Amino acid sequence: MLRVISVFLFSLCVMSQASAEQSENYEKIVDAVAFKSKIVGTTWSYRWRNREYIFSFSPDGSIEKLDSWSGVSWAVNQPREVILDSGSQQMYLFFNSEASSFKTVDWDGQRATGVRVFDDYK
Repeated sequence: MLRVISVFLFSLCVMSQASAEQSENYEKIVDAVAFKSKIVGTTWSYRWRNREYIFSFSPDGSIEKLDSWSGVSWAVNQPREVILDSGSQQMYLFFNSEASSFKTVDWDGQRATGVRVFDDYK
């Protein structure tokens, strides 16, 4: 009888933990989708090596307006974090809570920043 109770309690704990993990994963996905909606269709000023470059996050997952980043795709990795993918390299953009600025380390290892200039599609 004690063995049956132990197995039941263990199963209950495992199920409860799995449910909590699913709930946490669901919340992360919802937050990431909400964050994506904040930045899709926006144009940014990217400051790197004391120069400024303009780019935008296209709704199709590509980067627009910056010719040197043609072919670069973007995806929300988690809330407030975007991965730029050039095919051979990745760059991570870390946004503030308002999604109005970000910090990163550029493809070449130099620190860079970005600020939102305007919304293209909103």
